[in-house]
Amino acid sequence: MPLPVNSISHWYVNVLKDQLEDKAYSPELAGQKCKEIADMIKQRVKSEGYRRHKLVSTVTIIENKNAALSLGSRCVWNDKFDNYADGTYKNNSLYAVGCLYGLYTE
Repeated sequence: MPLPVNSISHWYVNVLKDQLEDKAYSPELAGQKCKEIADMIKQRVKSEGYRRHKLVSTVTIIENKNAALSLGSRCVWNDKFDNYADGTYKNNSLYAVGCLYGLYTE
């Protein structure tokens, strides 16, 4: 069963907004919220029945100072079964990027 990439991206955007909308950036907040949000998304996908996928969920939160950000990732996978979804959120104080990788296991 392929991952619902569009749905997961939508979940990421909604969770990031709900968790960070009224927050100001601080290193302590960023560390705590990165773990919480990544776990929320991973649990949401698991609850939808994607038990055959190894799920890796990441969130990065940085201070919004109008600087450029470039994130990259590399992974060996089967493009017939494996996929990823991402979402972003930005307010006046912070910028957040989340990504979930789903690697199919037999």
